Amino acid sequence: MTSAVRGHALSSVLLALVLAVSGCSSTTEEPDSGASSRQPQARPPSEICGGVLGASGAAALAKVRGSELFDDVDRDDMRELPLPQAAESLSTEAAPNAGNGKSTYLCLARTRDQFAVGSFDISAKWRRLKPGDEERASSKTRSAYDLAEKTGQSRFVPYASASAASGTVMFSCPVAAGREEGVVLALDMMSFLLAQSGTEDKAPELLVRVIHPVAVKLATDIGCLEESRLPRTLGELNPLPLAK
Repeated sequence: MTSAVRGHALSSVLLALVLAVSGCSSTTEEPDSGASSRQPQARPPSEICGGVLGASGAAALAKVRGSELFDDVDRDDMRELPLPQAAESLSTEAAPNAGNGKSTYLCLARTRDQFAVGSFDISAKWRRLKPGDEERASSKTRSAYDLAEKTGQSRFVPYASASAASGTVMFSCPVAAGREEGVVLALDMMSFLLAQSGTEDKAPELLVRVIHPVAVKLATDIGCLEESRLPRTLGELNPLPLAK
């Protein structure tokens, strides 16, 4: 073999090695095409938290936030339970000795929009009524609502109150802890930067409309919807007068 032929053969081998190495490098440096798919996917409010908000709650949440996209949130110190498991857990709890029982979280979420991030959670717990809890009235910071007509019966009338940052719905549920006199089931919604600036006056009613369908679903799953006297749907909400 002449030196020219040997040189040509060597060059061919070297070229093949260079191409092989560059091919491997380009493969390893390609971005992970599946990385974006592993990111939380923003969804409409009716689809977050296992769909517990329903159509009416989702519509109210979109109004109070001015956003159509939300993410479920995972937190080490707070775990969201699907509604059937939450109902089962609450159905086996004893009444709290004083104050409130432990919180069972039904929804942990945040907004996905161009504004500052707004987050919120909805939890349920058994609550022992305190003296004065039946004396219902709005205040300068919270709007209060009776969710059913008072009939003179001793049974607790479903009740809601809310500010621009939090809301509560309480109702009778004579199951487990709720069989004890003076113990009701309470759903609380706590939010952070949820209501848009300038809409704070509308936020209390909207937060009640977010929580209400969750309360109806939970009462249904526990088996106390009739006893709760919760209306299946909310019509016009009129705040109770200010406390005197």
